[in-house]
Amino acid sequence: MSKADEIDYGLLIDRLIHDFRPVKRLWPVSIRLLLWILLEAAILALAVLPNSLLDFVAAAHFHNFGLSASGLIFVSIAAAWMALRNSIPGRESSDAELILLVLGGVAAVLIVQFGSSNPTLPPSTDFLSTAGRQLTFAAVPWLTLFWATRRAMPLRPRLVGGLIGVAASCFAIVAELFSGASDPIAWELLAGAILTLLSVVAGAAWLDSEQLWHADSGSSLDRPRESEWLDARVVFPVATALAAALLLTVLKVGIGADGRVPNFDLAIENYQQSLTDFRSNVPSASVETVLTAYIEDGMPPYMWDFGPQGYKLQGGRFERLPDGSPVTYTWFRGPKAGVMCMFRQVTGFEAPAVNHSEVHHLLFYRYRGYSVCLINVGGYGDFVSVIVSPIPMTTFMHMALAALQ
Repeated sequence: MSKADEIDYGLLIDRLIHDFRPVKRLWPVSIRLLLWILLEAAILALAVLPNSLLDFVAAAHFHNFGLSASGLIFVSIAAAWMALRNSIPGRESSDAELILLVLGGVAAVLIVQFGSSNPTLPPSTDFLSTAGRQLTFAAVPWLTLFWATRRAMPLRPRLVGGLIGVAASCFAIVAELFSGASDPIAWELLAGAILTLLSVVAGAAWLDSEQLWHADSGSSLDRPRESEWLDARVVFPVATALAAALLLTVLKVGIGADGRVPNFDLAIENYQQSLTDFRSNVPSASVETVLTAYIEDGMPPYMWDFGPQGYKLQGGRFERLPDGSPVTYTWFRGPKAGVMCMFRQVTGFEAPAVNHSEVHHLLFYRYRGYSVCLINVGGYGDFVSVIVSPIPMTTFMHMALAALQ
């Protein structure tokens, strides 16, 4: 028998009658859920804004995350709806509804895992970054839903807290997909599970109506009201404002302070152009002939070969940028996507101040929906190599590291 079934509502009313006072009318569940969905939509729109619409559509088509995102959004909305319902006495979810939600969550997780090109764990150093980003995306929806349920009278606080955690975690993973920050693989799911467990603990501490309104014969009637003022009317708005500020900061920092990284933009522009019109201007029968042609044009003997990873060499181009610096573009094409390798001379190397991972002196970024690898090529003067592809970051990292050996 559930906790809600064991509660004597008559006895509960007798215990709370002395603490009753006028309050604002509680909006219907449907209205509160709709507002929460609009909040989700606004955050997802902000996550997409750093990328151009064409970049986002291309990345979404390649990653094929439409089904994964749809499943996670459905679970998120269903969990939020059940949390709002369970905050109203007498409208608690049935066991069948909870089972259906669990099955939906398992199905969404399996879809995400199946959709990932490499379900293995990424480097462990990335977990804190993944968890931090997920917490940033989840904070505002979590606080908003927590406030909405706390204004009612949840009699199953742990369950409501867990449902809020599921709703916020699933949404955060979708936001990560939309922002192109990383792949929704094991670390994403682990971070979501941790957030849900913490939400259960928070629900037990701050959503327990019986504990909050327990009428003790020797206690002061003003004390619960003072506590409520501090916990709800001050702490929640302040926490929500801080969470919103952090979210906006992370979204801005995610693309750099000035919004663009010129070398990355140049490589992506040539990648997009190469999809429909790539014309070699150097001999391109093999990687060796392309490299020889580059050396004859005064470039260092430096070349990437992604042939062993299943990408066929399409050709190379040697050009000069408007400032006169030399640059080469080597284009590889695979079954679903390509890899553009740009190699250019620069005036001093300075890594972009953008969130990235460093492995064996290779710097990996997510930028405009693309995976990017930046290398400062030493021994040849000031040259950098920029490799871009829309493939998932985990696969991209394995591929670049394999080509490096």
